[in-house]
Amino acid sequence: MEQSTRGSITHLTSKSMKNNSEDRNSLRILHCQASVLVKHRSMKVSFNALVQSAVLSLAIPKLFWLRRKPPKCESNVADAEMSRKHNVGYTVEKDGDLKTQIDKLWQEVNSLKEMQALQTVCLRGTKIHKKCYLASEVAKHFHEANEDCIAKGGTLAIPRDNDETNSLQDYGKKSLPGVTDFWLGITDMVNEGKFVDVNGMALNYFNWARSQPNGGKRENCVLFSQSSQGKWGDEVCRTVKRYICEFLIP
Repeated sequence: MEQSTRGSITHLTSKSMKNNSEDRNSLRILHCQASVLVKHRSMKVSFNALVQSAVLSLAIPKLFWLRRKPPKCESNVADAEMSRKHNVGYTVEKDGDLKTQIDKLWQEVNSLKEMQALQTVCLRGTKIHKKCYLASEVAKHFHEANEDCIAKGGTLAIPRDNDETNSLQDYGKKSLPGVTDFWLGITDMVNEGKFVDVNGMALNYFNWARSQPNGGKRENCVLFSQSSQGKWGDEVCRTVKRYICEFLIP
């Protein structure tokens, strides 16, 4: 068997001398065949003995290349599979990073659009502290007024302290001349007697007029009264009134 193996190796080696590329491929095949024979057929033959005839027929540079880059043989399949899994994982990770970057860009674009819209609103209305106010051009009942403000990117005006009340009052006098009251974004439609803003958040500031609120279950929406210096009063939500939208500035 050893003689047969030597003959195969020598024959393979002689063919491999056609060019440098073929030499390298042949040497790899040679080593793999020898390794498999030694490992799986329990041949009591030295690995060096099996390749001796091939080594003697090759130039020294080729031998140097052989020793510098030993073949992996049986581990090639496992290594290839491991490399494939690594590449797949890397591709998934890379795709995930790309998706994150795209989502971030869309957020920035939407943010810029919102800022542009706010600047337009502020130019048409007025900017006070970290809010912009824009008065309506027509009268609507509470729900329609609130929906209109939301469609514009804001809500019905909600004064949070005395400074905002004074600012809203001044703007209301200039933008809604002759109007005695207008809608605020405050209601107790969900829980009777518990007034919250239109986002459902609890209020820390109230500015009720004397004897207000007094409408019970019938009057669930809140008006800002110009005639009573910005005091609040409850009113039937289906009543048609003017209104002012507010927009928060980031």
